[in-house]
Amino acid sequence: MNPDLIRVELPPYEPPPPWLPPEKRRGHLMYDCDLREFLPHTVLLERQSPADSLGFHIRGGVEQNCGLFISKASCKELRSRQIRFEGRRPVNKIYFLQVIAVNKRSFESIDHTEAVNILKGSLRVEMIVRYFPYGYKKTYNVIENQAQAMSPR
Repeated sequence: MNPDLIRVELPPYEPPPPWLPPEKRRGHLMYDCDLREFLPHTVLLERQSPADSLGFHIRGGVEQNCGLFISKASCKELRSRQIRFEGRRPVNKIYFLQVIAVNKRSFESIDHTEAVNILKGSLRVEMIVRYFPYGYKKTYNVIENQAQAMSPR
């Protein structure tokens, strides 16, 4: 293999959606190409006491060579909490949100333990997040690769 070539990870091929007339495409899940959903936006979380749950878990971190992502949160749990999504973000896409910053502190090159301490250390958490499904899936690949490396052969 040529070392001068750049290797990139591409998502798997997805066939195109069935044809729809242009007037029916706006707002359709498979046709609406509004790229604003990929732009960073703010999520505000307020808790009554430090013992209260955040309402979600995070996965990833610099030690896994990937970003930090929100995981293990149910829509019902999120609706019951004081969480406000600013911008165009449906709650059902919470699992693909990469945490970029929390309380003006960058989370792009931070380890998992430090990120958890920062999130749990504040009653009011202001997160900058972005919808990034391919990065979230990478966190699972890292864990699978680590498990395979540790298994006896």
